[in-house]
Amino acid sequence: MRSHGWSTTTVRKIFQCSAMLISSIFLIATGYMDCTQPGAAVALLTIGVAAQSLTYGGFIVNHVDIAPKYAGILLGITNTFATVPGIVAPYVVGAITKDRTQEQWQIVFYLTAGILMFGGIFYFFFGSGELQDWAREQDTEDEESSVEMKERMMSPG
Repeated sequence: MRSHGWSTTTVRKIFQCSAMLISSIFLIATGYMDCTQPGAAVALLTIGVAAQSLTYGGFIVNHVDIAPKYAGILLGITNTFATVPGIVAPYVVGAITKDRTQEQWQIVFYLTAGILMFGGIFYFFFGSGELQDWAREQDTEDEESSVEMKERMMSPG
């Protein structure tokens, strides 16, 4: 896509937003499957989860785009925060699905789809694939100039 002139930001947004939209659609559809349709439910859920692989062209590599020097640190921080929903979710699902009815599971799937859609919309408006100013390395000329300036300031007379 980039070879066709699309910016890194555009490519990242297409992949990330597509992953979240497709997953949302298939999760909502899964909520409409009942106990007589286990094959369809598994198929829909599998497609929804598989669509998340598109995030590898989205935010997963985005750390390298915006701050190559700090990509590992950023990935560690973002993955740490991304782990929290995985810890909390089973408790929330358990609280919502006390009777394990289809309607209760639909709430779970709608809630999950809503979170995905919020993330996709947020990324669409605020995501970037461009190197950030705070992550730019100084030019060696700038470093040499600052060293020379410091030496002049430190020298007597």
